[in-house]
Amino acid sequence: MALLKGAEALARWRWPSFRPEEVACRGLWPRGLTADRIVADGMTPGILDSALVVDEDAMNLLQETRTRLGFPLFINSAYRSPAHNREVGGKPGGAHPLALGFDVAIHGERLVALVLLVTRDLWYDVRRGGWTALRFEQKDATLLASRYVHLDCLPVTVPPHWPRPHFGSY
Repeated sequence: MALLKGAEALARWRWPSFRPEEVACRGLWPRGLTADRIVADGMTPGILDSALVVDEDAMNLLQETRTRLGFPLFINSAYRSPAHNREVGGKPGGAHPLALGFDVAIHGERLVALVLLVTRDLWYDVRRGGWTALRFEQKDATLLASRYVHLDCLPVTVPPHWPRPHFGSY
């Protein structure tokens, strides 16, 4: 499990279904700018390094999930800096600040397909890893952007995250 930051993450980007700006910290990434534009404009490495942090294994699992589903996954939230995580009410030591969690905007038939795939084929197995948490937020029918699934691959044996795997709702 290697963490890649900033320019190194951009140089080693190999997840064709996702753009760096989709998984970067929303609290630090300049709104409306693509990774290509940021590089072309010479953004300072410190800002880029703090905004874009990816875990290779987690991104590989996200890409595998997307590829096997055959439809786009829209990321509401992925990596969060510790400060941004506090601002949005995230758990200290949770999956997002470790670049291991993703909130995916999804509902309806696509939600069912995602749950079936994850629980049948990509759920945690001690030999191959996999998703260790799947949690739903599907309450507000009027705001589709607020309907999402949280997926993460936090380790199964590390407190305070166990018992894992975890399946539930908010």
